[in-house]
Order: sequence, then structure tokens, then C-alpha cells
Amino acid sequence: MPGSDDRIEAEWQFDANDLTPVESWLDEYPGSADLRVMRERQVEHLDTYYDTADWRVHRAGYALRLRRRNDAAELTLKALTSQSTAFAARRELTEALAPSEDPTTEQVGGPVRQRVRALRGRTALIPLFSAITRRQLYGIWSADLRAGEVALDHTTFIGETFDDQSQLLRVEIESTDGKTALLEPFMAELRAAASLDAAIESKYETGLVRNHLAPVGPPSLAGTTFDRDASIGEVAFATLWRQLVELLRNEPGARLGDDIEALHDMRVAVRRMRAALSLFKSFLPPEILTQRDDLRWLASVLGEVRDLDVQLIAFVGWSERLDDADVANLEPLLDEVRRRRTSARERMLAALDSDRYERFITSFTELLAQPIDATNVRAALEVAPDLILRRQRSFARKAAKIKRNAPPEAVHAVRIEAKRLRYTLEFFRPLYGKGVTAYIRRLVQVQDLLGAHQDATVAVDRLRDLARESNALLGPTIFVMGRMAERSVADARALRARFPPAYKALGAKPLARLRKELRTSRRAARTLAESTPAAVDSV
Repeated sequence: MPGSDDRIEAEWQFDANDLTPVESWLDEYPGSADLRVMRERQVEHLDTYYDTADWRVHRAGYALRLRRRNDAAELTLKALTSQSTAFAARRELTEALAPSEDPTTEQVGGPVRQRVRALRGRTALIPLFSAITRRQLYGIWSADLRAGEVALDHTTFIGETFDDQSQLLRVEIESTDGKTALLEPFMAELRAAASLDAAIESKYETGLVRNHLAPVGPPSLAGTTFDRDASIGEVAFATLWRQLVELLRNEPGARLGDDIEALHDMRVAVRRMRAALSLFKSFLPPEILTQRDDLRWLASVLGEVRDLDVQLIAFVGWSERLDDADVANLEPLLDEVRRRRTSARERMLAALDSDRYERFITSFTELLAQPIDATNVRAALEVAPDLILRRQRSFARKAAKIKRNAPPEAVHAVRIEAKRLRYTLEFFRPLYGKGVTAYIRRLVQVQDLLGAHQDATVAVDRLRDLARESNALLGPTIFVMGRMAERSVADARALRARFPPAYKALGAKPLARLRKELRTSRRAARTLAESTPAAVDSV
């Protein structure tokens, strides 16, 4: 859109003790057949960085900067990337603002403000710190094309005092349109001539340090590990706490919407929490179990968007199998799915901004911070085998019935049982060794096959619903959708035929090894319990 930009900024950054020799070297640069350097304008700008009180922008992997110069302003989301050298390539989204516009308001804007609004929800943006930069620019030219630029920056961080500690001298060399390789020799020559040190921290990171600001994240993972002598209560609480942290860690990325894996990971954390509540229900306080309705609700709102993400990827992938005419006819379908995804994301963001979600997070966090019930002190190694094998038998009963012509619903039921078994094994994996790890590895392969089958089956249902419900899809697009549905049916059929041998490979030896490890560990736990003197009441 006009006034906005989404690009990868590729540049070298160096710290300098004095910019004067750098400026002299650039002014005297002799030039060559490959490159010329030309002194350009001087500019001055005021940068103010923003975030929410709980650092949602930072946790989503970005810094939010408002830059004002003369009568212009721009709002930028700049990706945070760790670097160990002077070179960095960062995604940068920029949106032009009117000089008087306030980025903290709810004013409708372009791609940057839309993303920031999704991130912040009902929370307010607050200024973190400001910096004034005086910049001398030099253009780097190759023939008649601009290959990049050099910026000599004198930055002052605005704090309580203006002393030497608030100053930053920096040299930045930015390439244009993939000219990085062309500029490398020039960069190396300048660095050696001026004795420049690689800048490992961005200006944003430097500003945080100099203003004594420390970004906060989700709750700590402390307390989520446990030893082989852990009680079942400790395992249950640690499992739930770890998944809560994963949920909160991925929430900013899910809100932002640029990386679909953040939403996927947030949804998986919710699924695992629901599985843990079901698995450990006999060992958890009733107050924690009452959270199941909220988790079911949250899974639904996240799942709607995730399912559309998966379908959009699948439908886009179809363009590689179609000829040019059919690819053009596919576009209205993609537009319809994107429209539905936008609506689903709006519902998801409304849910994440709701009082219900806030109450759930607060309540669940407080409940998991309570001391573990003393009645749940049975050794996890003694309890786990029954819980694991109960899940395994439920999975095996359904899986054994799946033949080449099994109905899709039956295969989906097996997929659910496989997922529950995998989660159970992974919850207890720190207690065990290679037998459990090997079984999980094979189970994941079976689960991936079942997941691919489910995707193909859901694709057919989604195409059918879209053809029936959407008035925007015309005959040529419906025809392509029919071909896609036919191919998806064939894919699902082929995947069902592959399941029996895949399941067979999971049985016999891997299962025997799993059961042996469970039995051996339980015997060791019982022996230890019997050899440990009972506590004596001294009263």
C-alpha cells in the first residue's frame, strides 16, 4: 500500500570512537571501475521506541520505533535477530504517518499499526526511551546504479543526563537490492582503515541497556524439571506449568500472525494442557480441573485459524500441480479462504483480548503456583506404567481395526488416540531412557501419517463447504476445486493403505522394549520405597 514498505534490511554495523577519520576516508575514497562513493545529505531524526508493559512487541521478535524528522514521520517494526558478527539481515516493516499522528491511539492504519493493534490487544503502548541521531549519508554507486549507502551516526540516548555514556558513534553500511557481495571488499577496506569494531548490539538493544530496561517474558520454566524420584503430583504440576509457559511464550507471535508456527505451537500447548488434565485428573485439585471448559473454548478459537492456515498452504501447493489456466481459476478460492482466515483471526484476537481469557491465565497461573497436595506423593515411576499402558491399549484396540478400506472417521479416531499416547509418553519421558524415546520416535512417524490423512480428508470437506456456501466462486473455480477434491480423496485412500504396515512396525519389539523399561523402573521405585524408613512422628 502507498506509504508502507516490507523489506529485508541487509547491513554491516560498526562502533567507532571517532567518526572524523571515517568521514575523511570516505571523502578521499578514490573510487574504481566497480564502486564510487559520493557525499550526500545530512539528516537528523528523533527515534522513540514503544512496547506494552508486558513487552509483547519484544516477545514477538520485534522492536517498534517511531521516527520523526522535519515534517515527516514513520512507524517501523524491526525484527530482532541475534548476531555474532557485524553483518545482520533483518525484516523491516515501515508505515508512513502524518507528522502529528500518535502511534499509541486506536486509529486505523496500515500494515504496521494493524500488526501492533493485534499484538497490544487492550493493553497500552508506552514509550521506552528516545534517541536523537545526527546522520551523514554517503551513497555507494556501481556504474549508474545505487549499490548501497554509508551512514555515519552520532546518537544521543535521552535519559536523565547527557554525558559520555549516552553517546553512541556508529558506522552502518547498507546494501541495496542484494548487492551485499559487491560491497564486501569495500566494507573490509573501510573497517581496516578506520579500525572499526563490530557492533554486536542494535541501537534498540543498546538503548535498553543504557536506560536500564530489561524486557520481561512469560513465567520462568523453573520448576518444570523433575528427577526419577519425583512424585506423581510433581510431574503433573510441572507438566501443566511447562505448557502454560509455552502458551504464553507463543501468544505474541500468534497475535502478530506473520509466523503461522507460533499459532500452531500455542494451539499444541493448549492441547497438551487438556491432555494433561485428563491424564492426571486423579492427582490434581478440583480447582484446576475446573479450567477444562476454558481450555476447550480456547482450543476452538485457535483451531479455527490454524485449520484455515493449513488449508491455505494446501491449496497454494495445488498451484504447482495445475496448468496456467487452472492456476488463475484457483485464485478466487484462495481469496475466499484468506477472507475467512481474516474473520477467524478477528474472532481469535477478540477472544485473547477478552475478560474470560485474562481470568483464565490469572487463575491457572495462581493455581499452579500453589503447593502440591501432600496426598499426591506416590512415586511417579510407580504410577506412570498404568497410565501409559492404558493409553497404549486404547490406541492399539482402535489401530488394529484399521484396514485398507476403513472409513475416514475410524482413522481419525486412531489419530486422536495416537496423539494422546504420544503426549502421555512425552510427559513422562524425563523419568525413562532409550526404550520410551525409541517408541515415541516410531509413534511420531505413525502420527505424521495419520495427520496427513486427516489433512486430506478435511480438505475434501472444506472444498465441499466452500462450493456450497460461497457465492463468489464461479464455474471454472468450482471445476478446479472438484479436481482438488478428487485428488485429496485418492491421497487419503493411499494413506489409509499405508497405515497397517506402519502400525505393524510400531508393535512387537518396540512395544516389548517399552514395557520392559516401564516394569524395570517400577520395580526400582518399589524397592527404593521399601528400603526407605517411614517418617516417624516425633510428637
